[in-house]
Amino acid sequence: MRQYAIKRVALFIPTVLLLTIIVFTLMSIIPGDTALAILSDGESGYTQKELDDLRHKLGTDRPIAVQYVDWIGGALKGDFGDSTWFNAPVMTELKTRLPRTLELAVLAIMLAVVLSVPLGILSAIRPDS
Repeated sequence: MRQYAIKRVALFIPTVLLLTIIVFTLMSIIPGDTALAILSDGESGYTQKELDDLRHKLGTDRPIAVQYVDWIGGALKGDFGDSTWFNAPVMTELKTRLPRTLELAVLAIMLAVVLSVPLGILSAIRPDS
């Protein structure tokens, strides 16, 4: 049992690393440009220099591998970067939303248990029915 637990814990790190690589890559190759979305607010135009400066500020002008290494290095330190949607640090946004998320998760688990335990007992009492 101990060996099984050690193996599971040892597989956790490569699994999370692979998952972050896949998600980061998919988010980078989907159509659209964050800098264009920020600049094109529908009201005013922008110059190519402004677009290039914003891409440099966001770091999207660098190769994807460099972007990923920078991001994972910051994430290991607890810095997940800044949200371009909310214009705030991601960690701040996570802290404000975590209590509601935990409440929702606990209530969902409680509801699942309340429904699944009686159904499990009923199916055990009446097999093959």
